[in-house]
This record gives sequence, structure tokens and C-alpha cells, in this order.
Amino acid sequence: MSFSAKLKKRREKFKQTSKNEQSIQSREKLTYQISKKNKENKLQAKRRYKDQLTEFQKLELDQLDRSEIREKIIAYSNTLKQNRTGKILEIVRDLKNYTCITNDPPLDIIVNSSLVPSLVRLLEYEFDFKVQLNVAVCLSNISSTNTYNINCLYSDGCIEGFLKLLLNNDNPELLNIAILTLGNFELLKKQKTQQGDFTIESLWTLSYLSSGSSPHRDFIIQNDILSSIVKLLEYGITGAHVPSLRILSNISSGSEEQVQAVIESGVLKLIKLYLGNVKSKLRFESCWLLSNICSGTAQQIRSVFDPNIISLLISILKNDSQDICLQASYVVYNIICLKNPDQIEFFKTKGLFKALCDCLNIDNVDLLYNTLGIIEIVLQIESETETELKDNNSLAYIKLFERYGVIELIEKLIDYPNERISSSATFLIDNYFYKENTKEIENDIELDFD
Repeated sequence: MSFSAKLKKRREKFKQTSKNEQSIQSREKLTYQISKKNKENKLQAKRRYKDQLTEFQKLELDQLDRSEIREKIIAYSNTLKQNRTGKILEIVRDLKNYTCITNDPPLDIIVNSSLVPSLVRLLEYEFDFKVQLNVAVCLSNISSTNTYNINCLYSDGCIEGFLKLLLNNDNPELLNIAILTLGNFELLKKQKTQQGDFTIESLWTLSYLSSGSSPHRDFIIQNDILSSIVKLLEYGITGAHVPSLRILSNISSGSEEQVQAVIESGVLKLIKLYLGNVKSKLRFESCWLLSNICSGTAQQIRSVFDPNIISLLISILKNDSQDICLQASYVVYNIICLKNPDQIEFFKTKGLFKALCDCLNIDNVDLLYNTLGIIEIVLQIESETETELKDNNSLAYIKLFERYGVIELIEKLIDYPNERISSSATFLIDNYFYKENTKEIENDIELDFD
């Protein structure tokens, strides 16, 4: 399109706009008047609600007619069942206010009126945050009372509703209420009965939550849920161990502060009970937890170094499945990276070198890479500190590796179909084992020459 044509089109558009300018101004004026009126109406309604709420909250149950409350709640239940959206916010506000009464609130009426399933559905009412918030507070207040109400909430899908709220919502206020509510489910159940199901459901919910963003993990820490989880590990409620360890593992995969919160929860005092457990899932979760902690600071890694824990980790490296051995190798690798000669010596006395030999026979790329990394650090420490023979029964590290056939296994890995593995194996042979053999040959030549 030529410049003159564009200019002509622009002028025609301007003329059309000028013709409609008066009508546009009148529409804008009308819109402004309507908007102003709506704003004033909303403000008045808000003031009326605030005044009503203040009077309502001052009322105690003995001043109210329970029969009238029952009739009103039943009417609310029927309205919500029929999905009448016009009065939803008004209804859930009233219900929330009923649960906020300090002296014997009518929670039994709400629970027995079949309202809970409708309220749970409204937790997903994403079109109105106020509806979600009032429903969440209402259900949270009910969950903080007695076992009967907890039973009703559980059977009506309250846990699932709050789980969806947690996973699909980033509002801090809603998240906080949801976590506190799930905490109510968990904290009221501590004995091995059918009530344990509530604990397990809540724990798995929290495990899903803790696998999400950092703010979710912070909410769990700030609400002191970690101490309750550690107590559950101590009590030994059947079925609660795996999700409890999973929560701690997820949180310890976060920031240094989150890792420190897990350490300070006292779980390391109990972890050896699960490292040596007959159930593979518990051994895996325990190793995973320790590997996450050992990804933290040097001080946090040192907190894991316990004689009993180290002995169990080495036993796992010798005898367990690939996935569990892999997690244990991460823990050992990170501890070895501290390059503490005393710790290396302790590892040696507990059979680490023989365990590393066993790991070199497992066809798993990550496990082989960690194992070769551990061997390299050990040999590096030996070369730096010039470890000497302490007595006739104590051999240098490289001699121990030779005794267990590690050199032959590493030589085989030079042709391994993975560049990381083959490069690491070649580096070890060229810089440590071959170099050592060269020294021995040179010494033999000197002796023959003499």
C-alpha cells in the first residue's frame, strides 16, 4: 500500500472517530456513573457485613436458638446441593461464623447436615477467592475439634480437597490454612488403630506438597510439622514410615536452611533404625534422605558421620540392590570429599574398600562413576599425606585396592561404553596404579644394578 493510500485511510478513520466522539463521551459518562454507583453499593454492603459480623461474633451459642440454626443450616445444605451460585458467598460466610463461636459452636449440626461434601467441592471454587477462604476456615475449625468430626471430614473427602487446594493454589493464606488443617488430621492420630489411616493420608499429602516449590517446604517447617513427623518415626505407626521419610527427603533437597531444619528435627538419631530395616523401601528412603543432607554444607555433611550409620551404609554397598546402593554411594562420596584422613581410616576399618570392589561389578553408570570418584579421592588423600605403614597388619590404600582386585576391574572399565566411566578409569590407571607399578619396577632395576 502506497504512502498516500495509508494517509487517506488514516484520515477516514479519524473522521469516523470524530463523528462518534460525542456518543463515546456519553457512553463513558454513563459507564462512570454506573461504576461509581456499584462501588458505593459494594462499600455500603461491606460496611453492613462488617457491622453484622461484629454483632454475630459477640453472640454465644446459649443466646442463639439451636432449632433456628439447624433449620438455617439445612436450608443452606439444600441450596448448595442444588448448585445455586447466587448466595454461595453469603452461605459460606455464615457457616464460617458459626464455626468461630467460642462457646460450643454448632459443629455437630454442620457435620450431620451433609454439608461437608458440598463445602469440599467449593474448595475448588477458583472463581471466587473469598468463597475458598471462608470454606477453608470453616473446615479447618471443624478439623480442630474431636475424632467424630475428623471421621466425617475424612469420609467426605476433605483431605483430597485440601490436597488439590495445595497443589493448585499459590495464595499464602490458603496454603497456610490447608497445611494447618492437614496438621490437625495428623496430630490427633498417634495410636495403631484405624485412625492411623488419617495419619498416612496426611503424610502422603505433605509429601506431595514438599516435593513442590520452596515456599511449600517453608510452610511445613514454619508450622513445626517436622517434629511431629519425627515423633511418628519414633512411635512406629505402620505405613507412616515411608511418607515420613519422603517428606524429610524432599525438604532436605532444598536450601541450606531447609536442610538444617531437617537435621535439627532429630531424625539422624533414628535413621539407623531404617537403614538396617528388612524393608527395601525404608532403606532406600533413608539413603535418599542422607544423600540429600550430604549435598549441603561441610558442617551438615559432618553431622551424618556416625559409626553406626557408616557401618550400615557400607553393608548396603556390599549387599543391597542397585538403586539403594546408588543412594548410599552418594552419601559416602560426599563424606569422602571432606578429605578427612581419620574418617577415611575409619571407612577402611569398616570394609569400604571391599565394598567398592563389589560396586565395580554392578553395571550401573551412576554407581560406577561414584565408585571411581571415591577411589580417586582416597588415592589423592594418600598421595597428599604420604600415608606410611603403621604396623605389619596395616597396608596402604593402594595395596588394599590391589588385594581386592580393584585394579583389574578398573582396567576392564577403560573399554566401558560410556565416556565418563572410561575416562575416569583411564585416569586412575595412568595417574595412580600404573605410576605405582612404575615406581616398583624402577626400584627393582636399581636393586639389580647394585
